[in-house]
Amino acid sequence: MNITFIDTETTWIKEEDVIIQLWLINEIDWKIIHEINSFFSNWDRKISLVSKATHNILEENVKDFPVFSVEVEEYKLIEQIKDNTVFIWHNVQFDIWMLAKFWFQTTRYIDTLNVAKHLLQDEQDEFENSYRQEVLKYYLMEKWITFPTVRAHDAMADVLILRVNFKYLFDLAKAKFSLNSDDETVEKLVELTQSPVFLKKLNFGKYKGTTFDDLLKNDPSYLKWLAKNTDDENVRFTCSKYL
Repeated sequence: MNITFIDTETTWIKEEDVIIQLWLINEIDWKIIHEINSFFSNWDRKISLVSKATHNILEENVKDFPVFSVEVEEYKLIEQIKDNTVFIWHNVQFDIWMLAKFWFQTTRYIDTLNVAKHLLQDEQDEFENSYRQEVLKYYLMEKWITFPTVRAHDAMADVLILRVNFKYLFDLAKAKFSLNSDDETVEKLVELTQSPVFLKKLNFGKYKGTTFDDLLKNDPSYLKWLAKNTDDENVRFTCSKYL
């Protein structure tokens, strides 16, 4: 089993923005093989105020580092391992988009956000439909699962929290689907990542908190309307299963 936890911090979220921190942990059979925590120059990009307030990285903190590019050793490591590993993110799309600007491509990844939605539907009321990494962390802390002491909203912190969250979801999936090996479990999590979620309850609008079973019984016309008009893939998928 070859997995890689990865997270980035950036100047902001626009096309012209750049990576200023990268944390990566590559493991084979739960043993750490590669671990990097690197900072990069913001180049001529201003770090947005919102980004500074989130990750606390200022221009003067990174001005003497190299610019993130295909030439840096960190990117070369990603290219070296990518064909043999499964990358793990929480809310994957932004990080993949940032790395794709440097010709990075992969379809072998796990998004713990989507996996959590699949596996923790019975806890939807407790999560209030927010499966953010920090929310998941506090959910697990209430189960007496311990986390490393780290500064919030830092690439290093995000990866270390991600590892604990992932291990819980990994064990949950292995038991739920009666899987025999770690490799099978990783493949199942990749499958869940790429699959829409079958929802139990509607989480918005006038029927917020209503189960889809009750919606079908009490207002099937709204269910049909929702199926045609929603932009939410999971809602559309769930409606299709009821109609």
